[in-house]
Amino acid sequence: MKVIVKARHMDLTDAMRFHAEEKLGQALIKIFDRPAAKIEIELSDLGHVRAGSKECRVVVHMPGGKSITISELHDDLYSAINLAHDRLLEQVKRAQGKRRHNHRNRLNHQEERRRTARNSMTSNPELWEIELQEFEHSQRNS
Repeated sequence: MKVIVKARHMDLTDAMRFHAEEKLGQALIKIFDRPAAKIEIELSDLGHVRAGSKECRVVVHMPGGKSITISELHDDLYSAINLAHDRLLEQVKRAQGKRRHNHRNRLNHQEERRRTARNSMTSNPELWEIELQEFEHSQRNS
C-alpha cells in the first residue's frame, strides 16, 4: 500500500508526518493491505477560513471499489488525525463488508439458477407432449 502525506498552508514536521503515517497508514495496512491500494493524507491549516482550525483529509483508493474520503476538523491537528482514524477504520470495514455481501449474493443467485434448471429437467412428459401423443394416437385409429 502506498501512503502519501502532504501539508497545505503549513509546514509538515517529521513528528506530524510520523503520527499521520502511524495512526492512519499502519492501521489501514492491518485491515486492507494490497499493493495497488493508495492512501492520501492531507493536513491543512484553515486559519485563513476559521481561526485556529486544522483539517485532516484522508482519501483511500481501494482497487475494485470506490474511493473513501474522510475529512475531520479540530483545533489540534493530532486530534483531527485521531478522529479521522476512527472514521476511516469504520468506513473501510463497511466497504469490505458490502463487497463480500455482494459477492456472496451473486454466488447464491448462481447456485439458485443452477438448481432451478436442474429441477426443471424431468424425465416425465409434459402436458403438451401427452396431448400430442393422444392426438396422434386418435389420428391413427380413425
